[in-house]
Amino acid sequence: MFQCVYRVAALSLAGLMLLTGCGGETGPQLVSAKGRVTRGGQPLGNVVLQLIPESGPASAAQTNAAGEFTLYGAGGKEGSLPGKFKVTVACPFNPAGGSSASGTAEAAAPPCNLPQKYSVPETTDLTLEIPADGSTSLLIEVPAE
Repeated sequence: MFQCVYRVAALSLAGLMLLTGCGGETGPQLVSAKGRVTRGGQPLGNVVLQLIPESGPASAAQTNAAGEFTLYGAGGKEGSLPGKFKVTVACPFNPAGGSSASGTAEAAAPPCNLPQKYSVPETTDLTLEIPADGSTSLLIEVPAE
């Protein structure tokens, strides 16, 4: 139960950050930030990422089936602040087990078996550095454990 509540809160927070932004059109300078997430060398698809900097707005993304992602920052703009980040990786919230928000049936997402420590900012040990000029080949490796 706690895990579901946490996921709802984390996804709501990530969505809120993407919608609210900071500074309007003259907000922080974002750089291109794309890459992939793997676990044990294999693509980790359909997970939610949040990159939390030491200061400033966070960036967020969801991987596709191949584990690829594009980060979005303040105001839902594509990109991220450059710098060092703490990374959370969480399973997407799917309370209906394959039903969409509109109530129509969709293919159920495969089970997501990630250790909870990676979904919590205080316990994750995943980090990432985005260079000042951005990158389209970022790699986040979640240990297989």
